[in-house]
Amino acid sequence: MSLRNLSDERLIANTKIWNEKEEYCTRQFLRHINEVNRRRLFCDSGTGSLFKYIRKNFNKSDSETSRRILAAKTLRHVPIADKALANKQVTLTNLAELSNLVSGIKSNKKKNEILKSIVGKTQTQTRELVDELSGKKRATRPSLTQMVVFEFISLLWGKQRRTMSSLKSSYRIKEFIRRMKSSGMPLVMLQSL
Repeated sequence: MSLRNLSDERLIANTKIWNEKEEYCTRQFLRHINEVNRRRLFCDSGTGSLFKYIRKNFNKSDSETSRRILAAKTLRHVPIADKALANKQVTLTNLAELSNLVSGIKSNKKKNEILKSIVGKTQTQTRELVDELSGKKRATRPSLTQMVVFEFISLLWGKQRRTMSSLKSSYRIKEFIRRMKSSGMPLVMLQSL
């Protein structure tokens, strides 16, 4: 049956069902990653690492692979994390963020407290909490505005002076202009673009 033929209600219901199936499958995949790692089965595959094994055999991107390995590691170190993931209290990404922090903690009580502290948090909030608890400060990514300003300056005052048309062809500047126009900001510079 074509999705186009489904009623709106049926489409929404089916989407929810497939989302639940995907979440269940992801949790199972994480459990299987842990067992493959425990048995060191990736060594027999000729890939030499769990990361390469998953990339090669399951067609995952580098970021998908890394996130799943780190989340699986968190599940291994914090058994209640599986239930929290199943109950949608935490995300796969947030579990991955916790990975290195909880693997260095001996107390299960402390690990559980850390896990409970990220319930309902965004990735940014979880990352900030992990940084605070680990005493580390991550390098912050520049904002789009900072990148545009940097690109603008480097293009204008670099080895060659550029024309405004070449500046407008820059991806970052195009994206900045698009966002500014869509936000309705009255910027004099944008009027001429």
